[in-house]
Amino acid sequence: MKPLASLAIPGAPERRIELLQGDLSAPGAARFDLLVVSAFPDNYVPTEGSLIGALHRRGVSLAELAARKEIDLRQHFSCWLSGELPSPDLGFRRILCFEPQVRGEPPSVVGDIFRALAPILGERPELRSVAMPLVATGNQRWSVAAILDPLLDAALNWMRHGLPLERLMIVAFDDEDAVQARELFEAWVDEAGLGEARSRSGTQHAAPE
Repeated sequence: MKPLASLAIPGAPERRIELLQGDLSAPGAARFDLLVVSAFPDNYVPTEGSLIGALHRRGVSLAELAARKEIDLRQHFSCWLSGELPSPDLGFRRILCFEPQVRGEPPSVVGDIFRALAPILGERPELRSVAMPLVATGNQRWSVAAILDPLLDAALNWMRHGLPLERLMIVAFDDEDAVQARELFEAWVDEAGLGEARSRSGTQHAAPE
C-alpha cells in the first residue's frame, strides 16, 4: 500500500484516517480487521474489475456471505455484516457490505457506514481497523469527488465523537483516482481547519494486530 495522506483525529491522535493507493484484494496488501465493500442491493455478481470479483477469485463469495449475514442493518443503515471469515491468509476478519441504494443515493447515505459501525464495534472491540475502497465509485459510477467529501465528513464526526475505531484506511486503486483523491483529501483538511493535524509522511503506519 502506498500512503498518500493521513489525518490524526483532533482530540484523539491515536485514531487516524489514512488515504492510500493499492489493491485491497491482493494477498499481503495490508492487515486490518474489517473490509468494507459496496454493492447494488442484493446483487453480488463477481464482475471483472470489481472488488467483489477480485475477492471471489480469492475464494470469498459475497453472495454466500450474504446468505448467512450475521447482522442485517440495511433497513436503517444500508449495511450488513458477515460472519467471521475462515482464512487467516485474507488479512482481515469480516466484511461489511454497504448497499446504499436501499435508502438513497450513495453520497447522501455514505454516513450510514459509520452509523452501522457504531453498534458493531461496540459489541466487537476486536475490530479496531477498517479498510475500504472509494465506495460506490466503481460499477455504481459515482465520482470520487461526490463520494470522498461526505465520507470524510462522516468519518471525522464519528471518530471525533467516540467511535471506537483506531484506523480507517480509504484506498484508491488506480493512479487517476489516487491523484484526485489526494487533492480532495488535502483540500478537505484545509477547509475543515485541520491543517495542523495533517501528516503526509511517506512512512506507512503499521496496522493494529
